[in-house]
Amino acid sequence: MCATRPDMKNYATELKNCQTTTERTAVIRKYCTYQGTKEQTNILFNLAKTGHLRWCAMAALMGYVPYYENIQEEDVCLYDTMQKKHARMVDIQTMQTIPSLQETIPFDYTIVDICLYMANGMIFGK
Repeated sequence: MCATRPDMKNYATELKNCQTTTERTAVIRKYCTYQGTKEQTNILFNLAKTGHLRWCAMAALMGYVPYYENIQEEDVCLYDTMQKKHARMVDIQTMQTIPSLQETIPFDYTIVDICLYMANGMIFGK
């Protein structure tokens, strides 16, 4: 069985139409959840986590620092380009616990998807 997840083309629209935090969380979880074996989902989560760490490293190399030492849900400012601070410079496990940060987790999975599609094309000539 191949691990799959919903097509991302409807993600932004579904997220925009949410009225409550519960609805937003459900949509985010839908797009971050792969259907496959436990081993497949663990591998894909670890790849997404690694992709996020890569993004954090890139932001740090550009001079960004974490916006908050200990980010909380009530913290409303997620980034400041003038001061080079970014709230998403935290590990993916922390992002999972804060609804305002959860919405970017699918982008970490999207990077995994793109890499897998590219690898498939290069390996199998598709």
